[in-house]
Formats: sequence, C-alpha cells, structure tokens
Amino acid sequence: SHALVDAMAHFLPFMAEPIPKRVTAVLVIAGFAWLNLKGVQGAGRVSLGLAITKTLPVLAIILFGVTKITPDILSGWRPESAKTFTPSILLFFYAYVGFEGLATPAGEMKNPQTAVPRAIWMTLVFMTLIYTLITATTLALVPPSEAGSRVLAQAGTVLFGPVGGTILAAGMVLSITGIKSAAALANPRRIF
Repeated sequence: SHALVDAMAHFLPFMAEPIPKRVTAVLVIAGFAWLNLKGVQGAGRVSLGLAITKTLPVLAIILFGVTKITPDILSGWRPESAKTFTPSILLFFYAYVGFEGLATPAGEMKNPQTAVPRAIWMTLVFMTLIYTLITATTLALVPPSEAGSRVLAQAGTVLFGPVGGTILAAGMVLSITGIKSAAALANPRRIF
C-alpha cells in the first residue's frame, strides 16, 4: 500500500508526506476489503482489468524500445556494489511473486490437475520473457547513472516524450493497484 502511495505521489506530491501517505494506504486497504465484501466476481473483474491495463504500457516500451538494445549496453552493465545488487535482487524476486496464487482457487476450477500446472508454467515463461525484455529495454533507454525510482516513466519519456512518461507513471500506479487487488482477492481464500 505504501508503494502504491509512492507511485501516486508522482501525480500528487503531497502524498509523499507521512500523514497523507499513511491515511491513503489505509484507505486503499479498506477500499479493496469493501470491494471483496461486495462480491468475488466484481473483485475478480477489477483484478483482471487492472492486470490487462497495467501490461499495456510495459508492452509499448518493449515494442517501441527493443530496437535500442545493443550488446554494448547489456555487456557494460554490472552492479556497482553489493549495496545496490542485493536490493535489486530482492526487487526482482518481488516482481515474480504472485504466480503461486494461481493454485488458491483450484477447488473452484474445472480440471485443476491440468489447469493449475499449465497456468503456472505459462505465467513463468511469459513473465520471464517480459521482465527480461523490459529490463534490457530500460537499460538501453535510460543509462544506469540517470535511473531514478521511476525508471519506467523515464523510459516512457525517452520514447514518447512527456506524455509517454506520464502514461508510464500511471501504468506504475495501475500495476501496484493490480498487485493489491489480486492480493486482496486471494489472501482471504488462502486463510480460509
């Protein structure tokens, strides 16, 4: 929830302040709780819509920026120190979590013995491809020395100008909202 508020601060800078940040984080949690209490089908539709919407800006960067990738750019990248490498690994790990949630509603699926493993493998293959391409593309578009905390927005600005940066910053908000939505939908079922 705090990561979502940090992403929203790109558009509303006052949200970076401690009190608005905490209040908004609690409101996000309460909002998803309310959505799930209204019904799982509606919450599922919201989660699916967010998943599709958040993927489009990332695919646009890959599609239009992949031609900027050169062997020199990729071979020249290396972590500066363990101080930067370890947090990067943790961020990549976080990026890949969530696929295990596919098994949560298995009892409600038709043929879960084949559907769940197939869904997990497809997710791993496609997400590995997407994360590899988006990482290589952003490295090609934004030099590591210039990369900030919103590097996708920076890459969008390089490719599409200020409007592209704004669209990608909004995509980050949608992405984190999608993660929250999926977690709010799946976690109560895990506990149950």
